[in-house]
Amino acid sequence: MEEIANYVHLISTHDNLMLHLYRSRLEEAGYDIRIFNEQVSTLYQIPHMEARIFVTDDHYAEAKVLVERVKASITNPDLQQDFSEVDHADIEYEKQVNAVEQKLQNANPKNFILFIIVVIIVFLICFLSLLNS
Repeated sequence: MEEIANYVHLISTHDNLMLHLYRSRLEEAGYDIRIFNEQVSTLYQIPHMEARIFVTDDHYAEAKVLVERVKASITNPDLQQDFSEVDHADIEYEKQVNAVEQKLQNANPKNFILFIIVVIIVFLICFLSLLNS
């Protein structure tokens, strides 16, 4: 297990939805967590650069059980859930989250590279104009 100053590696994932699910369940249970590589893992699915969740070492065993329960609930969903308390704000929030997730999954590295090239060109033009003045 990888450790970072009283924190122990709990789980890694490239799946942004699962990351947020783990985060919300762990924080809801009151565990102090740290997440590393969150943005990199979402935009670019590079091997060994997935988002990593760390939990304090004294809560590792309980958090591991909670993560296993979350995984089990995904593989065997309870289809008898009561959604009677869901309102329009909840539905709109879910739509917004899904739209952002879709944009992140469809992110194109070529656009990022093009953006970096444009920024460098603008920087060089500004730098050269400063030198000439």
